[in-house]
Amino acid sequence: MKWVAFDPHRYIEGIVELTLQEVGAYQILITHAYARDGDLPDNPEMICRMLRCHGHTWRAIKAALVAKSKIEILDGKIVPNGVQNTLKSAAKVSEKQSKNSSKRWQKFKKDSGINESDENWQSRVASTTTTTTTPTKKEEDILRSETGARDGNGSSKTKQMGASAKRTLEKEFSEFYEAYPKKKAKKAAQKAYEKARRDTTHAAIMAGLARAIPTWNEPQYIPYPATWLNRGCWDDDETGNRQPSMLTLSNGAKVPMPNAPKGLTGSEYAKWYHDFCEKAERQHAAETHTH
Repeated sequence: MKWVAFDPHRYIEGIVELTLQEVGAYQILITHAYARDGDLPDNPEMICRMLRCHGHTWRAIKAALVAKSKIEILDGKIVPNGVQNTLKSAAKVSEKQSKNSSKRWQKFKKDSGINESDENWQSRVASTTTTTTTPTKKEEDILRSETGARDGNGSSKTKQMGASAKRTLEKEFSEFYEAYPKKKAKKAAQKAYEKARRDTTHAAIMAGLARAIPTWNEPQYIPYPATWLNRGCWDDDETGNRQPSMLTLSNGAKVPMPNAPKGLTGSEYAKWYHDFCEKAERQHAAETHTH
């Protein structure tokens, strides 16, 4: 789970009877439970590494949290109070957003005349979405200049944007934002779009979006439009995934990170990464215990 709502008043009420040490441990357990989608094993070695404490300290904290109904031990897992309900609610929201995203994508395909059995459908999307707004070469040069494009010497042309160029940008952005599956932070997205247009064309942005949309199977993994634009993701090769070379475990130890299987979608890669982290934690715990 990447994000969770936080109610400070409810949290304060919930920890009023806890000691400072218990509050710290409880917060760490809650955070790990959310990060693992509720899958927090009752593994003393792993928990001690998370809390950076000795076994006898964790046993005392655990007994206190159980006695005060802050955690439960169910089927070999630690279940902090309220986490399961929050995860269930989040799952319902995620499912609803996924359905809405799918509906928008189906509508976009229908309106754009997309046939995914056609090998060239991605390029057709780009050409379809830019039919009414593609400027001439002269207009493109003016647009790039008036939005602050850099010349060959690297100096910034900061002329005031003309009314015609502004209208063109607004129309292009509306097209982009309508096609983008996550409607968040529109003002930031528009600012990022205008910045991106200094370095590329509207057709290139829309073609990149057409490549990205099919890989976004779960709403929680779709970046905000401004983030996607600011990172220059329209140039990304969606057949690969970026990842770190080393993984930092909960106790600070680092282990080599293998290359992910090729061809994973965003959600598939996220699951692969999560599973590898879990396996690495277990293996490291076993090795540490053996030594």
